[in-house]
Amino acid sequence: MTPDVKALLDEREIISIALRYARSIDTHDLEGFLSCFTEDALYGFAGSQVQGHRKLAWTVDATARLFSAGQHQTTNFEVTLDGDRAAMRSCYLATQVWREPASDPLFVMGGLYDDILTRTPQGWRIANRLLTNLWTKGDAKVIAAAGFSHLLA
Repeated sequence: MTPDVKALLDEREIISIALRYARSIDTHDLEGFLSCFTEDALYGFAGSQVQGHRKLAWTVDATARLFSAGQHQTTNFEVTLDGDRAAMRSCYLATQVWREPASDPLFVMGGLYDDILTRTPQGWRIANRLLTNLWTKGDAKVIAAAGFSHLLA
């Protein structure tokens, strides 16, 4: 296999992880969600990152408690390979339906994922995912009352 083909395959696998992450969080698939990350991965917003699978599992649970449905769309993948490490920046649009009544039944967030990935024996995994909300739309009072003010741009 030529180096160019190997790089294309690595890039494709890395982008597939981002897509699996979106599907897993939307379907509350904990196993699929955790399979995107290294065991000791960092995850979250600046100033509020958690570390490790046990704490990452809380994210899927919290999403299921707050929202009855949701859809994450991930686009504009920029992958930089460096041996067994990689960086990826992508954009997200997350549309959520509140479980509890709100003045607007939808809560929408748009922002950036900045990922550091590492090649493991199981394939590429996210070692650090930093989320940056650029904007939100919808009734933010519900999310603030639930203790998730860090999600607000």
